[in-house]
Amino acid sequence: MSESEALGTIYTFAMWVGVFILLPFAWKFFYALGFYIAGRFKKEQIFIIRHFHEGRLVSEKTINLSLKSPIIKQLENAGGEFK
Repeated sequence: MSESEALGTIYTFAMWVGVFILLPFAWKFFYALGFYIAGRFKKEQIFIIRHFHEGRLVSEKTINLSLKSPIIKQLENAGGEFK
């Protein structure tokens, strides 16, 4: 094996080690990016709250959440309907 072949083998090995080290980070990044892109296209989410007591459904409330205002503020406004 010549010197250039040895350097090529070392370079290839180092590249694959780097790919395997970065793979979990890339996976999480693209997973989060997918959620971000999906959120851009779906502007309104439907949030269903179900109240169970002793295994039976007591009540159910559906809230439409939009991305135009903070979710916490929308849930606080919808919370007044439960009282």
